[in-house]
Amino acid sequence: MDVSAVAREFPPSVRTAACAYYLRVPQRSENLTDVYRMHVGAFGELVGTDGAATTAARKVRQHMDRDREMRACSTGHEASLPYSNPYGYINNITDSTTNRGQMVYAITGASGQLGRRAAESLMERVDPSQVVLLTRTPSLLQEFADRGAAVRAADFADADGLRTALRGVERLLLISVDAFGARLEKHRTAIDAAKAAGVAHVLYTSVPNPVDGNPAVVVPDHKGTEEYLAASGLGWTLLRNNIYAEVPLRDLHEAMNTGRLVTNAGDGGTAYVTRDDCAAAAVGALVSAGDDAAVEVSGLTAYTPYDLARIAAAKIGSEVEVVQVDDAAYTASLIGAGLPHSLAELLSAFGASAREGYLDTITTAVQDLAGYAPTPLETLV
Repeated sequence: MDVSAVAREFPPSVRTAACAYYLRVPQRSENLTDVYRMHVGAFGELVGTDGAATTAARKVRQHMDRDREMRACSTGHEASLPYSNPYGYINNITDSTTNRGQMVYAITGASGQLGRRAAESLMERVDPSQVVLLTRTPSLLQEFADRGAAVRAADFADADGLRTALRGVERLLLISVDAFGARLEKHRTAIDAAKAAGVAHVLYTSVPNPVDGNPAVVVPDHKGTEEYLAASGLGWTLLRNNIYAEVPLRDLHEAMNTGRLVTNAGDGGTAYVTRDDCAAAAVGALVSAGDDAAVEVSGLTAYTPYDLARIAAAKIGSEVEVVQVDDAAYTASLIGAGLPHSLAELLSAFGASAREGYLDTITTAVQDLAGYAPTPLETLV
């Protein structure tokens, strides 16, 4: 019987448990609760006691030839599964016994908007066997697993599982999470897990000028994370990404439709930078990380609201008026346009940050790290 055909009889979660059963449960045991979460990053979340999983494990064991068994379950050290395995799990486990002599890089949140872009960039820069992608939803990264990357389940709420998922990783790109109110705690958990797993260097995606006085509501979490990382004893790089160039597109399109650009940013500038450019710069820093450093990642122009109005006017061939409002009015206008309250407050806070001069720093970081000039905002409109 073909092992792949056997595996396909069961859903991914059951195949995961079956594999864990095969590799970890003593031969005499029939209970999958004995499969402790030693390799949650490798095998995904534990399914628990499951008759179908046990059956799957038995079938796989019955029909696996010795050659495949030797390749699937290495002896003498922790499990190391080849990516082209018959069970259909979403990864190839990499531990300290594999990729000897090669640097191993990991990206958290690899199925997110920035993380996926960074994953693609990293796959272009290094051999896929050196790439570990962490996500709460491994199935979303199947395409990367198919190309040879290791995709591991990881959740910042699970410190033990995260530590296991980071085994063998030397440099980690820690992408900040969108967990308002819980971000700092999750970041601390990730940094602790990285240190316990033996990671040498952590690169963290932060915000520009995370200092007291900056009105951006995300600053306290990022400032706290930066300080915690710097005190951790790990090597560190702070990637202070400016506001994504995709953010002002809503206001620009609204201005093109109405002839009015409503803002609370005064005449403050924002050095917008695209997610693609941030991802490429992050990977450039990841593969060349050296001394501890804080890097402001920006575009090459700090756009004021009046610059945005000129861009919109050039597109529609008529004047666009800049309408200055206070923070509360701008927040209310965003909520009125259908944005969630939390997002409206965030965007309003970025406007205040720009108004007070915290977002206008221009650097050559994208050119230096990614090897090309950052994308002008005008090209996105």
